[in-house]
Amino acid sequence: MDEEEKNKLINMIENENENDFLDFKLELYNFKSADKKQDFLIDIMSLANSNYPGDRYIIIGARDLPKRIIKGIDEKEIKDSATYQQFINENIEPAINFEIINFQYNDKSFLIYKIKYSTLDKPYIIKKDYNNLVKGTCRIRKGSQNASITRYDLDLIYKSKNPIKESNIVIKCLEDGEIYEKLILQKFQYSLENNSEKEKIKEKIIEANKILIDHYEYNGLIKLPTLGSAIELEEEDIKIVNMFVEENSMKINKDFFDIGDVGYFSIILGQGNYTGTKKSIEKYEILSEIIDDVKEYYQVLEYKRNLNNLYFIELVVSNSGNSHDELVDVSIQLPKDKIVLNGQFPVPQYEFLEKFKGNIISTLYAIKESYNANKYNPNSIVNPQVHIPTPSIPTMIGNYRESYESLKEDYLNEIDDYFDYELIEKGDMVILKHSQKLIKAKENLLFPCKIFLKEPIEKIKYTISSKFNDKIIEREISIK
Repeated sequence: MDEEEKNKLINMIENENENDFLDFKLELYNFKSADKKQDFLIDIMSLANSNYPGDRYIIIGARDLPKRIIKGIDEKEIKDSATYQQFINENIEPAINFEIINFQYNDKSFLIYKIKYSTLDKPYIIKKDYNNLVKGTCRIRKGSQNASITRYDLDLIYKSKNPIKESNIVIKCLEDGEIYEKLILQKFQYSLENNSEKEKIKEKIIEANKILIDHYEYNGLIKLPTLGSAIELEEEDIKIVNMFVEENSMKINKDFFDIGDVGYFSIILGQGNYTGTKKSIEKYEILSEIIDDVKEYYQVLEYKRNLNNLYFIELVVSNSGNSHDELVDVSIQLPKDKIVLNGQFPVPQYEFLEKFKGNIISTLYAIKESYNANKYNPNSIVNPQVHIPTPSIPTMIGNYRESYESLKEDYLNEIDDYFDYELIEKGDMVILKHSQKLIKAKENLLFPCKIFLKEPIEKIKYTISSKFNDKIIEREISIK
């Protein structure tokens, strides 16, 4: 016996009153008396026929009314369990699945008959004449009484044995892998700091700070001889690196941004080489990495801050019925001014998008499969073809904006594909629709993805239609 059942039995002895799954007896059944043995058969048969959806118990050694008495029994008077089992099997059909428990509580002994729940073999009846019971007698537990069975009782029994096959589809909510019947609004929480990236940038800055550029003197003047197009760092790039240096309490040389005579030489458009001294090229390359990394660092921070202003919900289509269903159409209704529509979602800037293309949307929008919910299976999914941007090199600055716009378009298209919803605007509301081809009995299916909101909501109204249900279900799921 596990701890849960032990606590259940103690609670019944201490607190419960007789009902349709529980009977109390102060004394053991006297098997020397035919009348008492007859009472035993009636009590067992009645509880076995009860409509209560769970195990049933006869507890011997206690009484509930008119005054609760908990006295226990003398263990020496308990017969071998096989004696009780044989007597029941000889007189009741079909066989009843039950066990006998010798239970100890507060230094007292109790004998408990546990009749295990089953709907398969009911009704249980007397199989032969015994004492005043005639063959075919059938009794049922109703409340605290044993009663003669009625036609209505038999209808309920046969209905439980042959339930109507039907689906029962509703929307539930998911949080940390657990499914709930109430709406759970989650605040998006993206860790702002990425200390590993920050440390990598700081290491590069320290490395660049050690590179000193050699200058050449011509006629007493400092001159940087350059082959090809001279390269200069953008003021905005210098400014953002200085901001990172200041925020992280770093110190750099006054000529930290000096890249000497580095240039870029090209004959064919899009193909060329850097020119200049070895140190100038080395300094420029590491500064370029620092600039890109710092930009990306701040872009990620900004993107995360924007996300952290949002809320989201993870929804599940749940079939608690005893039959599968097909062509399940789900529609949920949300306030237009609170839902984040596809085109309203924060868009990362270039460096962030270029580095993490193809990985952002799945990370943000996916609802993780849990042990009790299966992944959404779309009717069709478009695999976005991510544009590979042209390398941004000095002679091709004009392509920078073109590359970003291409990446941005891919990003927004991927959101569209990932959502897999049909959007319908209806006044000040937006309806999100999607379909499930098949949902099995007792199955939970995830929505296509998380749904993001600008502000909290109290409830969601929804409708569900399906192939084997001729009615459109109209319900709501709320926080309360």
